[in-house]
Amino acid sequence: MKIRIKQKNEYSGDEYIITPVVGKKGVVELIKENPEVKNDIRKIDFKGNEGEKLLSGSGDKKLFLTGTGSPLNEDLTRKLSKNIITIVKEFRIRRSVIDGTEIEKYSDAVISNFFDYLLLNSYTFEKYFSNGNRFIPDSILILVNNKKKFIRILTESNKISEVVDYVRDLINEIPSVVTPDFIKKKALSLSENGNFEVEIFDHKRLKKEKLNGLLNVGTGSEHKPLLLKLSYTPPEFDKEVAIVGKGITYDSGGLNIKPGSHMSTMKSDMSGSAVALGVIDLVSMLNLPVKLISYLPLAENMPSERSYKPDDIITFRNGKSVEIINTDAEGRLVLADAIILASEEKPDFLIELSTLTGSIVAALGESFAGMFTKNKKLSKNLKAACDRTGEYLWEMPLYESYKTSIKSKVADLKNAGYGAASSIKAGLFLNEFSGSTPFAHLDIAGTAFIEKENEYLGTTGATGFGVRLLYNFLKSIS
Repeated sequence: MKIRIKQKNEYSGDEYIITPVVGKKGVVELIKENPEVKNDIRKIDFKGNEGEKLLSGSGDKKLFLTGTGSPLNEDLTRKLSKNIITIVKEFRIRRSVIDGTEIEKYSDAVISNFFDYLLLNSYTFEKYFSNGNRFIPDSILILVNNKKKFIRILTESNKISEVVDYVRDLINEIPSVVTPDFIKKKALSLSENGNFEVEIFDHKRLKKEKLNGLLNVGTGSEHKPLLLKLSYTPPEFDKEVAIVGKGITYDSGGLNIKPGSHMSTMKSDMSGSAVALGVIDLVSMLNLPVKLISYLPLAENMPSERSYKPDDIITFRNGKSVEIINTDAEGRLVLADAIILASEEKPDFLIELSTLTGSIVAALGESFAGMFTKNKKLSKNLKAACDRTGEYLWEMPLYESYKTSIKSKVADLKNAGYGAASSIKAGLFLNEFSGSTPFAHLDIAGTAFIEKENEYLGTTGATGFGVRLLYNFLKSIS
């Protein structure tokens, strides 16, 4: 969907204009400017409350009013954008017009969220529908008094949206298409602009580098595991950051196979890698002055006569040994490989994101990802980024006493069988492989792929959660 900006005094069309109304004060101001809508407002006692809607077609001006309740902040703006796209889809308005004069009264952050969530909510994944009856809006025209600032902010939002859209496409795509090799080809295609480099750890190199988590998890599939190291180095930079993203392209559970009801949506278990790929592409495209390396450990977790087994013991590149209790706790094994590699480069920060545990969904639902870190500076910067973007994090404890639960009787660690608080204990497990590097684990299991709409998103499926969060974080420290 395309967003265009135009001076309000230059517009003379007769379409319905979608108009945000800020509470009772906004209603009074609206009636002063458009007295012809007064009767319609009185008929239903429209007060401009949050989420309230009114279609007014009297006179020459036709308005679609949507209330915000209070003066706009980032939170209310995201909800407003969702409501506007809901109206657009409900009434099948292909070319909609929005009065943006209320929105331009606010900060750049509010305007940025306004654009971002219009674009996020207009996304659809239509590839496999057999007919053309699905409604997709074509464009939105926003009317303002001063378009210069709007165009500047929209330019960045459009580039972010372009990346978020293909990240969502990757996650929504069917698992018979998205294999480790498919993601490798996508990364190579994106790197053709020369902004970042791709280093491929194929099966032979995985063995040479002792990346035994990937080798074991991927051994049951006909699609061999890979690790991609994507590097962006600007001419000048002060900070170096590593991102690790879980890339299980399909998770059947392996020999500890999942029940059917739990296997649905497991195509989304590569969301972390999709986001890590999108972030480095976006950062390189917009030339942020920060060195960034993304690590994508890619494997398919399938049962076969070759599969790794419960009771196996895997020794990792850093010498730590792990007893396999459950082959469905595979994500932390491939992540351990990538975290070890990333920490060897000694970046200023190492951030890993993964759809790791069902228990984080039980704890936080679909609106918050769990954040696990011992580094206060990293925690502070990530929290600030989540507040700015609406991709929310909730800090969870890395409680040292719980480490006894991840210890094995026959190896250094075990990959499952932790009992209660398993998302915390999985975070402690990953922390064992990060060395002294400032490290944060983001468990995005609830936020990466949603099956019902939430307060900000009216579209289900892949959300692209993490792209805007990490881009904003990197922009703030660069």
